[in-house]
Amino acid sequence: MRARNHRSISYYAIATAVALLPVVPTAASSPEKLPKTGAEAMAYFEANADTWLAGPVDYIILDDERKVFKDLSTTTERADFIAEFWALRDETPKLAGNEFKREFYQRVAKANDRYHDFPRGWKSDRGFIHIVLGRPDYVRPIFGRFDSAVWTYFTVGEEGSKRPFRGIAGRVAIAFVRNPARSSYRIYGGFGGPGFVPLYVRDALHYAKEAAVIRGE
Repeated sequence: MRARNHRSISYYAIATAVALLPVVPTAASSPEKLPKTGAEAMAYFEANADTWLAGPVDYIILDDERKVFKDLSTTTERADFIAEFWALRDETPKLAGNEFKREFYQRVAKANDRYHDFPRGWKSDRGFIHIVLGRPDYVRPIFGRFDSAVWTYFTVGEEGSKRPFRGIAGRVAIAFVRNPARSSYRIYGGFGGPGFVPLYVRDALHYAKEAAVIRGE
Protein backbone atom coordinates (compact mmCIF):
# COMPACT_ATOMS: atom_id res chain seq x y z
CA MET A 1 0.00 0.00 0.00
CA ARG A 2 3.00 2.27 0.17
CA ALA A 3 3.12 4.78 -2.65
CA ARG A 4 5.85 7.25 -1.79
CA ASN A 5 7.50 6.81 -5.18
CA HIS A 6 4.24 7.75 -6.84
CA ARG A 7 3.18 10.42 -4.41
CA SER A 8 2.40 13.78 -5.94
CA ILE A 9 2.95 17.07 -4.18
CA SER A 10 0.46 17.17 -1.37
CA TYR A 11 -1.86 19.52 -3.28
CA TYR A 12 -2.50 16.79 -5.83
CA ALA A 13 -2.38 13.75 -3.62
CA ILE A 14 -5.71 14.05 -1.84
CA ALA A 15 -7.77 11.07 -2.77
CA THR A 16 -11.22 9.54 -2.65
CA ALA A 17 -12.96 6.25 -2.17
CA VAL A 18 -13.14 4.04 -5.23
CA ALA A 19 -16.84 3.40 -4.64
CA LEU A 20 -18.14 6.49 -6.38
CA LEU A 21 -21.86 5.85 -6.61
CA PRO A 22 -23.60 7.65 -5.11
CA VAL A 23 -21.12 10.40 -5.90
CA VAL A 24 -21.35 12.09 -2.53
CA PRO A 25 -22.02 10.75 0.96
CA THR A 26 -24.78 11.89 3.23
CA ALA A 27 -23.81 14.93 5.26
CA ALA A 28 -22.99 14.42 8.90
CA SER A 29 -25.04 17.41 9.91
CA SER A 30 -27.33 20.18 8.70
CA PRO A 31 -27.00 20.74 4.93
CA GLU A 32 -27.18 24.49 5.55
CA LYS A 33 -23.86 24.42 7.38
CA LEU A 34 -21.12 24.90 4.79
CA PRO A 35 -17.91 26.14 6.44
CA LYS A 36 -16.15 28.78 4.34
CA THR A 37 -12.59 28.51 5.73
CA GLY A 38 -10.32 25.54 6.19
CA ALA A 39 -10.14 26.06 9.93
CA GLU A 40 -13.92 26.20 10.21
CA ALA A 41 -14.32 23.08 8.08
CA MET A 42 -11.78 21.17 10.15
CA ALA A 43 -13.42 22.16 13.42
CA TYR A 44 -16.89 21.35 12.10
CA PHE A 45 -16.26 17.94 10.56
CA GLU A 46 -13.77 16.77 13.18
CA ALA A 47 -15.98 17.72 16.13
CA ASN A 48 -17.86 14.44 16.42
CA ALA A 49 -15.98 11.17 16.08
CA ASP A 50 -19.21 9.19 15.82
CA THR A 51 -20.40 11.00 12.68
CA TRP A 52 -16.95 11.77 11.20
CA LEU A 53 -17.24 9.28 8.35
CA ALA A 54 -20.47 10.87 7.08
CA GLY A 55 -18.51 14.01 6.18
CA PRO A 56 -16.15 14.69 3.26
CA VAL A 57 -13.46 12.41 4.67
CA ASP A 58 -15.47 9.60 3.07
CA TYR A 59 -13.85 10.71 -0.20
CA ILE A 60 -10.34 9.73 0.87
CA ILE A 61 -10.69 6.82 3.25
CA LEU A 62 -9.44 3.42 2.10
CA ASP A 63 -11.92 0.58 1.85
CA ASP A 64 -10.28 -1.48 4.60
CA GLU A 65 -10.14 1.60 6.85
CA ARG A 66 -13.84 2.21 6.31
CA LYS A 67 -14.64 -1.33 7.36
CA VAL A 68 -12.53 -1.03 10.51
CA PHE A 69 -14.15 2.28 11.46
CA LYS A 70 -17.67 0.92 11.01
CA ASP A 71 -16.83 -2.02 13.26
CA LEU A 72 -15.76 0.23 16.14
CA SER A 73 -18.23 0.42 19.00
CA THR A 74 -17.18 3.37 21.17
CA THR A 75 -16.50 7.07 20.67
CA THR A 76 -13.04 6.67 22.19
CA GLU A 77 -12.14 3.95 19.70
CA ARG A 78 -13.35 6.11 16.82
CA ALA A 79 -11.39 9.12 18.07
CA ASP A 80 -8.22 7.01 18.27
CA PHE A 81 -8.84 5.71 14.76
CA ILE A 82 -9.26 9.27 13.41
CA ALA A 83 -5.99 10.38 14.97
CA GLU A 84 -4.17 7.45 13.37
CA PHE A 85 -5.93 8.03 10.05
CA TRP A 86 -4.50 11.54 9.73
CA ALA A 87 -1.11 10.46 11.09
CA LEU A 88 -0.80 7.95 8.24
CA ARG A 89 -1.14 10.85 5.83
CA ASP A 90 1.21 13.26 7.56
CA GLU A 91 4.36 13.54 5.47
CA THR A 92 6.17 15.63 8.08
CA PRO A 93 5.15 14.18 11.47
CA LYS A 94 8.03 15.89 13.27
CA LEU A 95 6.63 19.31 12.40
CA ALA A 96 3.67 20.92 14.10
CA GLY A 97 0.32 20.39 12.43
CA ASN A 98 -0.63 18.11 9.59
CA GLU A 99 -0.31 19.76 6.18
CA PHE A 100 -2.31 17.08 4.39
CA LYS A 101 -5.22 17.43 6.77
CA ARG A 102 -5.05 21.22 6.59
CA GLU A 103 -5.06 21.24 2.78
CA PHE A 104 -7.88 18.72 2.67
CA TYR A 105 -10.15 20.98 4.70
CA GLN A 106 -9.07 24.02 2.74
CA ARG A 107 -10.33 22.28 -0.35
CA VAL A 108 -13.60 21.45 1.39
CA ALA A 109 -14.03 25.12 2.27
CA LYS A 110 -13.15 26.21 -1.27
CA ALA A 111 -15.74 23.83 -2.70
CA ASN A 112 -18.34 25.23 -0.31
CA ASP A 113 -17.56 28.74 -1.44
CA ARG A 114 -17.31 28.06 -5.17
CA TYR A 115 -19.97 25.54 -6.16
CA HIS A 116 -23.60 26.52 -5.75
CA ASP A 117 -25.11 23.40 -7.24
CA PHE A 118 -27.79 21.30 -5.62
CA PRO A 119 -26.53 19.72 -3.44
CA ARG A 120 -24.12 22.55 -2.74
CA GLY A 121 -20.45 22.86 -1.96
CA TRP A 122 -18.49 19.75 -1.02
CA LYS A 123 -21.54 17.57 -1.66
CA SER A 124 -21.74 18.55 -5.34
CA ASP A 125 -20.04 16.58 -8.11
CA ARG A 126 -17.67 19.45 -8.89
CA GLY A 127 -16.95 19.88 -5.20
CA PHE A 128 -16.13 16.19 -4.95
CA ILE A 129 -13.61 16.31 -7.80
CA HIS A 130 -12.11 19.59 -6.59
CA ILE A 131 -11.49 18.08 -3.16
CA VAL A 132 -9.93 14.97 -4.65
CA LEU A 133 -7.75 16.42 -7.40
CA GLY A 134 -7.63 20.15 -6.76
CA ARG A 135 -8.16 22.84 -9.35
CA PRO A 136 -8.04 21.58 -12.93
CA ASP A 137 -5.20 22.63 -15.19
CA TYR A 138 -7.53 23.47 -18.05
CA VAL A 139 -11.29 24.01 -18.38
CA ARG A 140 -13.36 24.04 -21.56
CA PRO A 141 -16.93 23.16 -22.57
CA ILE A 142 -17.86 20.00 -24.41
CA PHE A 143 -17.82 20.91 -28.09
CA GLY A 144 -21.20 22.35 -29.02
CA ARG A 145 -22.54 22.32 -25.45
CA PHE A 146 -22.38 25.51 -23.46
CA ASP A 147 -24.10 23.84 -20.49
CA SER A 148 -21.00 21.75 -19.84
CA ALA A 149 -17.44 21.85 -18.59
CA VAL A 150 -14.49 19.52 -19.07
CA TRP A 151 -11.84 19.64 -16.37
CA THR A 152 -8.47 18.45 -17.58
CA TYR A 153 -5.63 17.41 -15.31
CA PHE A 154 -2.38 17.04 -17.24
CA THR A 155 -0.17 14.17 -16.13
CA VAL A 156 2.85 14.88 -18.28
CA GLY A 157 5.70 17.32 -17.93
CA GLU A 158 7.46 18.62 -14.85
CA GLU A 159 4.35 18.98 -12.70
CA GLY A 160 2.48 16.05 -14.15
CA SER A 161 5.32 13.65 -13.41
CA LYS A 162 4.71 14.24 -9.70
CA ARG A 163 1.10 13.14 -9.83
CA PRO A 164 0.12 9.63 -8.80
CA PHE A 165 -1.93 8.68 -11.85
CA ARG A 166 -1.91 8.52 -15.61
CA GLY A 167 -4.90 8.92 -17.87
CA ILE A 168 -5.82 8.60 -21.51
CA ALA A 169 -3.21 10.28 -23.72
CA GLY A 170 -1.29 11.35 -20.63
CA ARG A 171 -4.11 13.27 -19.00
CA VAL A 172 -7.33 12.87 -17.05
CA ALA A 173 -10.37 14.70 -18.42
CA ILE A 174 -13.57 14.82 -16.38
CA ALA A 175 -16.76 16.12 -18.00
CA PHE A 176 -19.70 17.78 -16.26
CA VAL A 177 -23.11 18.57 -17.78
CA ARG A 178 -25.58 20.99 -16.23
CA ASN A 179 -29.03 19.79 -15.25
CA PRO A 180 -31.19 22.93 -15.59
CA ALA A 181 -34.03 21.42 -13.57
CA ARG A 182 -31.77 21.15 -10.50
CA SER A 183 -29.27 23.91 -11.32
CA SER A 184 -26.43 21.44 -10.87
CA TYR A 185 -23.51 20.01 -12.80
CA ARG A 186 -23.25 16.23 -12.81
CA ILE A 187 -20.26 14.14 -13.80
CA TYR A 188 -20.93 13.02 -17.35
CA GLY A 189 -19.72 9.65 -18.57
CA GLY A 190 -20.65 9.78 -22.24
CA PHE A 191 -22.91 6.83 -23.04
CA GLY A 192 -23.27 6.26 -19.31
CA GLY A 193 -24.98 9.62 -18.95
CA PRO A 194 -24.95 12.10 -16.04
CA GLY A 195 -23.74 10.60 -12.79
CA PHE A 196 -21.68 7.85 -14.44
CA VAL A 197 -17.97 7.94 -13.57
CA PRO A 198 -15.79 6.49 -16.37
CA LEU A 199 -13.49 3.65 -15.41
CA TYR A 200 -10.29 5.57 -16.17
CA VAL A 201 -11.41 8.34 -13.82
CA ARG A 202 -12.17 5.79 -11.12
CA ASP A 203 -8.73 4.29 -11.58
CA ALA A 204 -7.05 7.69 -11.28
CA LEU A 205 -8.93 8.51 -8.09
CA HIS A 206 -8.29 5.09 -6.59
CA TYR A 207 -4.58 5.35 -7.27
CA ALA A 208 -4.47 8.83 -5.77
CA LYS A 209 -6.31 7.58 -2.71
CA GLU A 210 -3.64 4.98 -2.04
CA ALA A 211 -0.83 7.44 -2.82
CA ALA A 212 -2.01 9.67 0.01
CA VAL A 213 -0.96 7.07 2.58
CA ILE A 214 2.73 7.56 3.25
CA ARG A 215 3.29 4.88 5.89
CA GLY A 216 2.48 1.24 5.25
CA GLU A 217 1.18 -1.21 7.76
